[in-house]
Amino acid sequence: MAYLAECHGHYQEAERLYYQSLALRTQELGQHHPEVAIILSDLGSLYCLQSRYAKAEPLLRRALAIKRRTEPTHLDTGHTLYQLAKLYKQKEKYSKADSLFQQSLAIFRQQLGPEHPKTQAVYSDLMTMVVTAIEVGKFVELSMTALPSAKNKPSSGL
Repeated sequence: MAYLAECHGHYQEAERLYYQSLALRTQELGQHHPEVAIILSDLGSLYCLQSRYAKAEPLLRRALAIKRRTEPTHLDTGHTLYQLAKLYKQKEKYSKADSLFQQSLAIFRQQLGPEHPKTQAVYSDLMTMVVTAIEVGKFVELSMTALPSAKNKPSSGL
């Protein structure tokens, strides 16, 4: 229901439903369960959609901590890494974003392959961030792994 409300642009209703779901799942499954992490990630994504990054960041970080502990190579973990990377990119925290993009890319490559649209989207966003960092003179903030090796590069030439 929360996701449907979000899709229809009813963000306050979606937020209310996500928090309601979060409370129920936490009570039912415990605060460190992967399903709780999914709701935290969804709520964080809703806040990112609204450019409410200060509210999104702790939720995404908490979701990621749970997912890394319970499902380190799962697609949901890759998705949360990707969401948090995009958040840091928006906040111009390029070195943090770089590391998370790289980790997300590795999971999607492993789980979906280099040709999958999600893998290519992560790669494209990573390269866009690198170009942006160069343009604003902050390329030195990126780690030495900012440019993925050939093994990480999707073969379509993105």
